[in-house]
Order: sequence, then structure tokens, then C-alpha cells
Amino acid sequence: MSNQISDIMTATIAASLAHLVTEEETGRLRICRGDDCEAAIVDLTRNRSKLFCDFGNCANRAHVRAYRARQAAKRNGTTAVTESSEASPNSGAGSKRKLEKPSSAEKAEEINRPTSVSAVAAKEFRDRMREELMDKRKKKSKTSKKS
Repeated sequence: MSNQISDIMTATIAASLAHLVTEEETGRLRICRGDDCEAAIVDLTRNRSKLFCDFGNCANRAHVRAYRARQAAKRNGTTAVTESSEASPNSGAGSKRKLEKPSSAEKAEEINRPTSVSAVAAKEFRDRMREELMDKRKKKSKTSKKS
């Protein structure tokens, strides 16, 4: 019985991966961004923003860690100040200091940067598959133009 279930699960996963590759959606495959987690995730969110797996409570731990770091920075008075607030003529001693936030381009780069050996291998595989697909399309378009 358990052998049948594992066969069904393997076939389902293989079909799903084949669908992602044929639909050019391999960018949805990621590795969890949790510190000690290397779980593979498929990001099915509309805006492709999923960073953490659903298994190890990784997102909650990352958010708590970031919150505690911000609180410690506030206590130590080491908050990063944006250039605009430093240069502002109204920035007196009583004004609030703003934390620096990364731009959307920096966030996108961070999301796409592999964090583990398996993520690097997956990225290399996706890139190789993409190159092969593009080569096939170029060859096909050249043959159709000659006809």
C-alpha cells in the first residue's frame, strides 16, 4: 500500500515539474530562505513573493529575528538614517530617524540570489534549460523563415 502511495506522489510531483518547465515557470521553484532550512518550495502566489516554506515555521522565525534586531538597534541608537532625512533642513534633534529600506530592485535581486548549494544547482539547471529552449526556438524560427 505505501509503495503505491509513494509511486502516486512521485508521479504527481514529476508531472507538476514537467508542467512548470513546459510553461516556462521554473522561476517559481525556490529554496526556503530560512537560515537552517533547505526545503524546496513552489511559489504559487500571484505576485511571486513567497520566500519561506510552510513546514518549519521559517517565516515567523525570520520576522521575529528582524524585529529583535530593529529593537536592539533602537536601544543602541544605531539606526541607519536615509540620506534625504540627513540632508533635510527640518531634521532637528527632535525629529524621528527613518530606517533605510531596500529598493524593489534590491529586493528582487535578494530573492533571486541562491542561498545554498542546492539552490545554486537549481538555478544553473533552470538557466541551462532556458538556454536550450531559446536555442530550439531560434532554430525553429530560422527553419520556418527559409520555407
